[in-house]
Amino acid sequence: MRVLTPKEMLGLEARAREEFHFDEELIVENVGAQGAEFIRRRILSEGAAPKEIIFLIGGGNNGADALAMARHLCNQGSVCRAFMLFPEALAKRPTLAKQARLAAAFGVRLTEVRGIAQLSSYFTQ
Repeated sequence: MRVLTPKEMLGLEARAREEFHFDEELIVENVGAQGAEFIRRRILSEGAAPKEIIFLIGGGNNGADALAMARHLCNQGSVCRAFMLFPEALAKRPTLAKQARLAAAFGVRLTEVRGIAQLSSYFTQ
């Protein structure tokens, strides 16, 4: 797997839009499906399945990608939780909001994080 710089990723996304006519939703869906497959093959197949797969969701389109991954993994039988670190971003980012709705419909547990204490308490239980 090759890791891209942010500039390289923006160029690749621009090419996908311009040359192949992918819209943002199709890009997110492909990233979600392929990311979930990568996690399933490389991480989940190596040992006992974790009780829960945790996603930390930011306020941008990478958050939408992560929610799509969580949805695909949940659909394949994994238990997934997504901590929404910037819940106010849902009102500003339509793709993120749509992926949150889809993820919830497929069984991903969404938790809006309003402060570090809330997130910390989950991990210290």
